[in-house]
Amino acid sequence: MDNRSEAMTKFKVVDIKEGRDTLGYCDNMVQVNKLVKERIEDTDGECLIELRELNTETHKYRFLKIL
Repeated sequence: MDNRSEAMTKFKVVDIKEGRDTLGYCDNMVQVNKLVKERIEDTDGECLIELRELNTETHKYRFLKIL
């Protein structure tokens, strides 16, 4: 693993309901769940959250699942 992947966070959280609104980057699922909960409350549930995971070989985020 090189320095670039060490500096990047493990997860990217995106709301894809209307476009692609990046909510943030998280190191663990506890942080992801907190971010998702805040977004659901802020939008009264009008969101569609996509979770992406860092591919350490390509240094790009790939689709993991819809939350």
